[in-house]
Amino acid sequence: MNVESHFKGWAKPGPVPPGLNASLEVGPDETLDAISGHFRLFQLRDGHRFSTDDILTAWYGTTWCPTARKALDLGSGLGTVGMICAWRLPGAKFVTVEAQSESVALARKSARYNGLADRYEIREGDFRAPEILSAGETFDLITGSPPYFPPGAGVPSEHPQKLACRFELRGTIADYCATAAKHLAAGGFFACVFPYEPAQPAWKPPQKPPAWSSSANGPWCSAKVIRRWSGCSG
Repeated sequence: MNVESHFKGWAKPGPVPPGLNASLEVGPDETLDAISGHFRLFQLRDGHRFSTDDILTAWYGTTWCPTARKALDLGSGLGTVGMICAWRLPGAKFVTVEAQSESVALARKSARYNGLADRYEIREGDFRAPEILSAGETFDLITGSPPYFPPGAGVPSEHPQKLACRFELRGTIADYCATAAKHLAAGGFFACVFPYEPAQPAWKPPQKPPAWSSSANGPWCSAKVIRRWSGCSG
């Protein structure tokens, strides 16, 4: 990969990305974009691109669970949430799950570029499938930035990658919550983003633990962090 190390005679500051020595090339239909620190993200030029939903989810999750040793990202797409979390939690090991092969290939490329091969596992498949996550796997931090438009609720994109990232083609927010409840360790956190309208709450918090730890509500989206108490069955 041809990346300039100097600008007008001056050495560019900051660490050298591991990917510069990994023989990775930016394809003609791809871009390589900054995401956190020296971490970069491979994206399709005309495909799905990362959004503020991803950034918000990663920031909340890592802020409320800064000591996580094991983390899981559901429906990980390009790997935006997982990559940001991995940058903010350099001592944690990650498992991410994504069903779209095209997105998985880009995420694996980004993981290599960012030098995460030893602590970042990307599994291809539907996280609802029993063979993807074993019953005994638990995580201190679970994140998710799900699509939240029912099929038919808007104009579908002609690009399949965009379509699956915007419309609920493989389950809903309920599936994210159900999976998180099965795999969240005692004392762990689940952070996700979902539309919130005061007149019609997308999801009402339960009356007993797990309880809301924090929320950041806007006119359209809300990030929620849920803590699982040791005595809670989910």
